[in-house]
Amino acid sequence: MLFSGYLTIRREIADNVFLIRIPNKEIMSFFHNTFVEIIFRDSGEGRPDIVLKPFDRNRTGYVMELKTVKKGESIESNMKEAENQLKTKYYEADLEKSGIKDIVKIAIVFQDKKVIFKYID
Repeated sequence: MLFSGYLTIRREIADNVFLIRIPNKEIMSFFHNTFVEIIFRDSGEGRPDIVLKPFDRNRTGYVMELKTVKKGESIESNMKEAENQLKTKYYEADLEKSGIKDIVKIAIVFQDKKVIFKYID
């Protein structure tokens, strides 16, 4: 969502940690009182694109890897790359350290106005 222009960076809080602006009231209501942090920093063996850390450790945390298809690439190859990163980079490390047990990993690929996504085990 950040790379699609839907979300915008309001300000940088720390080195590579950002406060974002969510312009849509419906999306804002989804995030309000649900997630304490939207993380844009290193976790595990790299930097995931988006990590949503819930206030309540008994709720679900989310790790998302986003890809944009460049000229000459296929949407399928980008999906495989995003899947591989989510399976091998241990991006869920911050959530697990916080005691969150239910973690959903999602690969999202954008190609012009087309978007595909896949839940990763």
